[in-house]
Amino acid sequence: MGKVGDRLRARTVDYSRNLDEVIRRSALEVGRRIIDRTPIKTGKARSNWNISLGAPDITTRDATAEHYLHGAEDLPQPGVGKLSVYDEIPVMISNSLPYAPKLERGSSTQSPSGMVRITAMEFPTIVNAIARRVFGTRNIVSGGFDD
Repeated sequence: MGKVGDRLRARTVDYSRNLDEVIRRSALEVGRRIIDRTPIKTGKARSNWNISLGAPDITTRDATAEHYLHGAEDLPQPGVGKLSVYDEIPVMISNSLPYAPKLERGSSTQSPSGMVRITAMEFPTIVNAIARRVFGTRNIVSGGFDD
């Protein structure tokens, strides 16, 4: 392909790797914010947030003192020498406790506006902030407060 083609291919791989990093970091930040907004009574709701690719993780667990996004360690790291590992595969954040939808609808005075809805409204801002750090450029998602 020649030197120009090799440089173009290398830039495409770098761009794809950076895009994967934006997706991965954004998903983790969204999960962190949802967990932080989840009301605490026993800690069980906060202990049951999962992240997965392609389909929701419906695993549930007992309450723990540790509140983190289960499955985050299994998310792929940005690909080396290949195009996006996240290409057309949805990143799913889920909580399969039977009362999680009720909490989202504001049944707790600790989080009367829900957790997911509020974080979803912040999504463009989250992605753009992370993209600026990774790419060093302007916004890549429209609709955020900082557009």
